[in-house]
Amino acid sequence: YGQPVNLVAHSMGGLVTRHYIQSATNGVEYDEEINGLEYDENRTLKRFVMLGTPNHGSLASFRAFYTTIGGRLSEAIGKDDRSPANRQMTPGSTFMYALNSASPERLQPSLEVENSYIVIAGTRDFLPGHSEIANQDDGVVSVASASLLEHEVPLATGHLGHLALGSAVG
Repeated sequence: YGQPVNLVAHSMGGLVTRHYIQSATNGVEYDEEINGLEYDENRTLKRFVMLGTPNHGSLASFRAFYTTIGGRLSEAIGKDDRSPANRQMTPGSTFMYALNSASPERLQPSLEVENSYIVIAGTRDFLPGHSEIANQDDGVVSVASASLLEHEVPLATGHLGHLALGSAVG
C-alpha cells in the first residue's frame, strides 16, 4: 500500500487512464459525461504502458459511429455502435482534441515523461475490409494514431493484432 505501481492498459483503457491522469493533475474535465475524478496526492502511479491505445482516435470508431456498414459490423460482433465511447474515440472529436491539447503529466516528480510512459502499437491488421494503413495498424488502431512521439513518449511496434496486444501481457 502506498508504493508506486506500474499500469498496463489496452485500447480504450489507455485513453481512460490518460484522461484520469491529465484531469486529476490539472483539475480539468474534458467531457461532461465523465465525472467523479479525484486527484491521487500520493502519486502512486510510476509507469504507464499503453497497448493499442488510439491516442489520436480510431477510424474503426468513426466507421462504427458514423457509417451504416460500421454499425452492421458492430452489431454482428455484439458491440454498441452508437455508444458515447465510439463518438469520443473518433479522430477530431472534442474528447480527443482536449486530451491531446496537453502534454502527458509526470507520473513521479523524479521521472521525466519519456521514462514514465511507453506506447506499444501493432502492425498486423486482421479485419477484412478495414485497414487504415497496410501493415501499419493492428486492425483497429494505426501506429500513427497510437503514437505520442510528439510528446517524446517512446513507441515500440510488434507484428500483433489489436486483440493480441491486449493479451500479450496477460
